[in-house]
Amino acid sequence: MKTTIKVLGLMSMFFVFTGLAAAADLKVGIVDLQKALSQTKNGAKAQKDFEAEIKSLQTNVDGKKGEYDKALADFNKQKDSLNAKARQEKEDQIIKLEKDWKRDVNDAQEQIRRKNTQIIGEFGQKLRAAVQTVGKEEGYTLVVEKNITLYAVDGIDVTDKVVKKFDEVNK
Repeated sequence: MKTTIKVLGLMSMFFVFTGLAAAADLKVGIVDLQKALSQTKNGAKAQKDFEAEIKSLQTNVDGKKGEYDKALADFNKQKDSLNAKARQEKEDQIIKLEKDWKRDVNDAQEQIRRKNTQIIGEFGQKLRAAVQTVGKEEGYTLVVEKNITLYAVDGIDVTDKVVKKFDEVNK
């Protein structure tokens, strides 16, 4: 029984010292992928194009909303003076304008979601490749995303190196 305890004790000490030795060789870096995406030349251009597309879609949706609001305001002013048939036609027109406006809102949201997913997918793969290259070239054992890191000392952020490598590879 004593021999078993001694063996377990020796094994535990071996694992502790081996773990400490491995930890001493550990080199960790952090990368802010969102910052990297916005700072790369291609990423900045894609983000600018994406924002322009959102603005265009928003203008279209705002136009439809304006048409609906104007028709509704006009109807509310005139509804007491309209006969039943004219009143029904105006109500049908307002319902159609509202449906068109809401459909455009949904379509715009879906288009934005798809475009965002596409951009993140394209750049995500390229950024991962740049992170791996920097990690290998600089001898990092581990590179983690900044947004999932609770604490890190200053000086281990490799985002700028990743941006530089990304731009070198993706001209």
